[in-house]
Amino acid sequence: ASSNAPKPSYKHSTDTFVADLEFLHALSSPAYLHHLCSTMLKELGSRQFQLYLLYLYETFRRPEYARFVKFPVAFEHCRMLIHPSIQDVANGGTGKEVGDDGRPLTDYITPFARGMTDVGFRDTLHQEQFNTWRWRQVLVYGKGAKGLGVDDDDDDDGDD
Repeated sequence: ASSNAPKPSYKHSTDTFVADLEFLHALSSPAYLHHLCSTMLKELGSRQFQLYLLYLYETFRRPEYARFVKFPVAFEHCRMLIHPSIQDVANGGTGKEVGDDGRPLTDYITPFARGMTDVGFRDTLHQEQFNTWRWRQVLVYGKGAKGLGVDDDDDDDGDD
């Protein structure tokens, strides 16, 4: 499905490209997400900001821009901040006008954004991200699973 989200015009604005890329990279940080969601939750749920997030998500996933993204987890965090109704609006739909409780939808705040206001959730996300990076670092550049204290010996000779 093609999107009606704004198309990039980075050829003429290096400053905008750098600012957008830096903001996308910032979304990879659980600490920054916690700060953003704790201090600007209402703004984060505004239609205008949601469309901006969708624009970033769709733009930087395109091959000509994806090559500049250093922290791919930022895509997942960005996606989880985008309310499903915004994607419907961007694709030419009208969006969901009422929330799950039947009241008019006044904001587009996702459960992920609300969760990121909690320090415990932030810390859990940070620990999971650390563990992922740790495994990748050791497996790609280090000593394999043994570098993590894991025995990856497949033989059954009984001497572990």
